[in-house]
Amino acid sequence: MDHNSGIDSNGTFGMDVDNDEVQSINNYYGLHDNSDNRELQETWIPKCDSKVKPYVGQLFSNIDTTFDFYTNYGSLGGFTIRDDYVSCEVDSSSSFVSDSSTNKERYSVSKFFEEHNHELASESEKQFLRSNRCMTDLHMKFVFDANLTNIGPTRAFTIFKAMCGSYGDVGATAVDFKNWARAIKAFIGKHDADMIIQKFKDKNETTDNSFAYEYQTDSSAHLTRIFWVDARGRESYDLFGDVLSVDATYRTNKYSMVFVPFIGIDNHGKSITFAAALLDNTTNFAWLFEVFLQIMGRPPKCIITDQCPAMRAVIPNIFPKSTIHRFCMWHIVRKFPSKLGTVFCAESPFMEKLKRFVWNDHVTPAEFEESWISTLKEFKLENNHWLSEIYEIRKSQ
Repeated sequence: MDHNSGIDSNGTFGMDVDNDEVQSINNYYGLHDNSDNRELQETWIPKCDSKVKPYVGQLFSNIDTTFDFYTNYGSLGGFTIRDDYVSCEVDSSSSFVSDSSTNKERYSVSKFFEEHNHELASESEKQFLRSNRCMTDLHMKFVFDANLTNIGPTRAFTIFKAMCGSYGDVGATAVDFKNWARAIKAFIGKHDADMIIQKFKDKNETTDNSFAYEYQTDSSAHLTRIFWVDARGRESYDLFGDVLSVDATYRTNKYSMVFVPFIGIDNHGKSITFAAALLDNTTNFAWLFEVFLQIMGRPPKCIITDQCPAMRAVIPNIFPKSTIHRFCMWHIVRKFPSKLGTVFCAESPFMEKLKRFVWNDHVTPAEFEESWISTLKEFKLENNHWLSEIYEIRKSQ
């Protein structure tokens, strides 16, 4: 049959065309027929096993097999090709023929020139060829799993390289890893809230309701608040939930939501997390505390928070009077440099003297007040408005 197709001498991969069309294609891509000048210019020949090189008369079952074979040849030889256009001038063509032995139509190599008119990639450069860079299922899963443990694509690539032995053995580049990580985020897009709700639903069903969660959305079906707790958190709260710390000072990067962990101390003096929540703003604390009491079953004896006005306003309305509300001393002390001056707090002995009675578990209320007044008088801070304010607040908490 005269129906020809393949990689022809003009650098196109597709159907054979007449001379005028060939010239038009060459002009478009800036190609020229170098057959007359082949002996006058320097050429390069790929160094690879003869088994991977095409030869005249070689048969292929279909065009895809033809292209895959030639792509592999280019990968090992140091050049790359594309399915719409050969990126280097390699003279080769395959013809569409009828195989009498099988009575099937196949592709046959009718012409093949091995020389290239440009330098080929060296052994160390072959790893960067397009045909040698492929994100396999293993690569994709590794990047995805690494992301779940807060390992970025660049770090994941370094770890994968260490596992393989060298950069050339990875089969992809760090850019490929980063592009795939970006593709994952783009795929998730606006469905991340749906994914987390479905994940919580599945966990609830597979743990006999020991994993609990509650959430709410706005009129546009956007997630505005979500609370969750697992079996271990509920068990820990039953054992160590007399004192509860609620910290609402964290912010997430992408959505600017408030991350609220519910934290306690176990019998070893170590911090433990009872539950957690995400809120779109601080007006949702009333809903959050109501859900907490509903799921956890009992209120704490003491709840410790930062000086958040929103929490301070809703806690007396949600928790029973038996629950004592206290401000976190750590959050208060860390404000001293910004309120009194960084240089003053760093260079004077004020902070050291303050900590002696602030962090002393054995000091009585009377001893605390005596030490507070004498320390402020020593450093002439009796009239400081902020110090007077936090000192007065202690009476109402």
